[in-house]
This record gives sequence, structure tokens and C-alpha cells, in this order.
Amino acid sequence: MERRPIFKHIHPVYELTPGVVRLGEQFGVAVDLEDEQGSVRRLVQLLDGTRTLEQVHMEMMAHFPALTRQELDEAVSALHEMGFLYDRASEEQTELTAQERDRYKGNLNLFEYYANFDRAPAHFQERLKQAKVTILGMGAFGSSLLFNLAGLGVLHAKI
Repeated sequence: MERRPIFKHIHPVYELTPGVVRLGEQFGVAVDLEDEQGSVRRLVQLLDGTRTLEQVHMEMMAHFPALTRQELDEAVSALHEMGFLYDRASEEQTELTAQERDRYKGNLNLFEYYANFDRAPAHFQERLKQAKVTILGMGAFGSSLLFNLAGLGVLHAKI
């Protein structure tokens, strides 16, 4: 299965000043990159999870003919190391249904922060779905804990 990188939608991309693009906005995550020709912005647009790297390269070459595959691979690797990408192909291998993806959309958005090429957001949700939890005591804390765990997607709770 060939990798299909996707730029995490939790990180906004916008032009900070003419020729400078900002990726992300959180302190410690945001990166300002020079982008005089618009190549960074175009790359981020193409990294939507629907294209393989070869397809991204072909489309980038239409606008930037001098771009080599090695340069593209280095750019994608750098974006991945900065925490901006995960692999859409990996996410599609999970067993979450469309209804579960919709129900746990908030969780999946949170898990995007921790996703990478090896683990998509849906992998984290599957781990919650498969988790087995034992709660000792059903007082005020145990009751609210059970309610919250069920809301997160934990299906197996023992009281």
C-alpha cells in the first residue's frame, strides 16, 4: 500500500506576510516558511490524502518543473517530522464505520495531534474501542468516570 500523506486539518495554513506562509498557530508548533513562489502552499493543498507522493510530484511539476522527486520527498519528510502530516491510507485500514467516525469526530480531531505516518487518528480510537476497563466503586467519581469513558468510546467496562 502506497502512502497518501494528508496535512492535518487542525493546523491552519495562511500567508503571514507576502512571501511567508505560516503552518499551524500554536506556540511551539507554528512554523513560518519563506514561500516566494507559492510552492509550500501548493504542496500543502495537494497533501489532502487523496494522492500518492508520485501523484503529488506530477502535479507539483506542472507548476514547478524544476522540482525533483528527492526534493519533494525531503519536503514531505520535513513536514512529517514537524508533526503536520499523517498517512490517510493507514487510516482507511481501520475498522471504524462511517457512523463511528462521525460519532467520535471530536476524539479523532484530538488524536490528529498525535498521529503520524505509522498511526492515524482512527488507530487511537480503535484502541479505546477495544479497551477493557475495570472501575472500583461507583460513587460520585466512578459514576462520572463511567459516563465519560462510554462517551469516549470504551465499550467494555466492568463495575
